[in-house]
Amino acid sequence: MMVSLDGSSNSLVLGSFSRDLGELWSRVAPLCSDADDPGDLIATLHEQMSESPRTHLVSELEALLAGWHHYDSDRRAVLSGAVSFLAEDGADAGRRPAPGDGTEDEKVVQAAVRAVLRRH
Repeated sequence: MMVSLDGSSNSLVLGSFSRDLGELWSRVAPLCSDADDPGDLIATLHEQMSESPRTHLVSELEALLAGWHHYDSDRRAVLSGAVSFLAEDGADAGRRPAPGDGTEDEKVVQAAVRAVLRRH
């Protein structure tokens, strides 16, 4: 499942995720896809653990991934997008402000947490 860049979706989950991301949605949407097995996503997160300022973000996503098999395709797409964004942005981590200062990574992870855990 691929997600449209304009945010058009019948999904409340993807809709809330795209609204929370605002302008970042155009960068995250292409990364959102459903997968059957979260193994690659978990491996990607473990690679990011060495980035100490981002450890709390990795931990939040890892906690959400524990429930992967209980999620529908939209929640899986949100998680896939958030993990992929964090991984792609990893090379720039040293040049951004510390977590909690409004970083893009922080915004994406918090939007993913809200979208996945929100009951619709």
